[in-house]
Amino acid sequence: MTNDKATDLAGWERAAEGKPWVLTAGALICALGLLLGRWSPARLMDYQAWDDVPWFLDVRLPLVIAGLLIIAMIRDGRPAAPRLPPQLTLGVTFIILALLTFTATSGIGGIDCHTAYCGDKALDVIWLACFLFITFFLALEPGFEDRFFICVFVLCMLLALMGLRGALQTVTPGATGLTVMQGGRNVFSRLLGVLAILALYYYLGARQNTLRLGMLGIFGLSLALLVLTGSRGGTAASLLGLGAAAVLFRAPLRGVLVIGLAVVVAGAIAVESGVLDTFARYVSDRYINRVFGQLYLSGRDTLMKDGIQMWMDYPLMGAGLGRFSEYNALSYPHNFFIELLAETGVVGFAMLLMPLGFVLDVVRRYWDATDKRAIAIFALYLAAAQASGDLYDSRALLLMPVVAACGAVARQGRAAAPAPRPEQSAESMA
Repeated sequence: MTNDKATDLAGWERAAEGKPWVLTAGALICALGLLLGRWSPARLMDYQAWDDVPWFLDVRLPLVIAGLLIIAMIRDGRPAAPRLPPQLTLGVTFIILALLTFTATSGIGGIDCHTAYCGDKALDVIWLACFLFITFFLALEPGFEDRFFICVFVLCMLLALMGLRGALQTVTPGATGLTVMQGGRNVFSRLLGVLAILALYYYLGARQNTLRLGMLGIFGLSLALLVLTGSRGGTAASLLGLGAAAVLFRAPLRGVLVIGLAVVVAGAIAVESGVLDTFARYVSDRYINRVFGQLYLSGRDTLMKDGIQMWMDYPLMGAGLGRFSEYNALSYPHNFFIELLAETGVVGFAMLLMPLGFVLDVVRRYWDATDKRAIAIFALYLAAAQASGDLYDSRALLLMPVVAACGAVARQGRAAAPAPRPEQSAESMA
């Protein structure tokens, strides 16, 4: 790297370090973009998941505007951007173009769109493209990933506490299991899995026993609430993500077994003592009777068959974004890849997944510099996307690789840059 590039890199780092609150605000926006989804403040006002929400209660527009302003503030003080691999820049660009194309071409499908879900989904995908754009630029900043994952951790913790309060106040869990803010239990279960992954990460990195004990308690709370959601797919995906996290974080096997045993013992004590007895019966029916006794699949097999049939009817371009909701009462196939084929066809499938493959290839090339938290969360959502969630709810499959790739490239570039000579530092600060 030339001296000029080293000077630019030093100035780039100072620009981000000089405005830590700006980068923290940007990390919070990206965390909300990952977690928010349809979880607007309207959920606190008893609006149901698919109700028409007043425009002023949809906070995504102000978040996107604020994110763009933060990017402008940071870039204004940065002498030069780091050099990026062409695969990363082109991959993210084509993913954004693919998302916008899905919306622009959604009206040419063979099925008319008459449901509110169909229309809202087109707008959701535009918001996803906006958050992906913002995340891409902010993830290149030094210190972004730590701020981002702390924001994700805090937000998931707040939702977990809301879920705990709901569980303690609930007389009967009903047919939907434990959830919060009028959202789906599948969404809530994935967020609890993310909380468990981050709690494990901070537990392993903690040096103080008090912090380690706190992270252990949060880990146990997230797993207990996860089971109470009744989401079998979300629970299985979260456990798979935790398994990936244990390997990626190089967690000692003995410690993992001790934590798992402690959680099982605590759950057994809670059941035997009558705490959350109503939920205990629900969980027993949901996880044991329906899985091993009835082999109840919640209609997932039928949904996937319907999705494949729709793709066979419209193989090239698909039926159009959100059009599965015109074909089936459950709105989407509950499988990310089948949904892409059914609604966007082979063309849309390739338009989205090929550039995503480019981004993942960058992660592979810079594996030693990659933050493994993003990879563990990606593994969780990849497993969950096989049985729940649509394109918008599975947005972590797009956002997490971008965060991991950008952070790895920026970190590798800073590690390879020679330290600027004192006279260069003085000149760059003049």
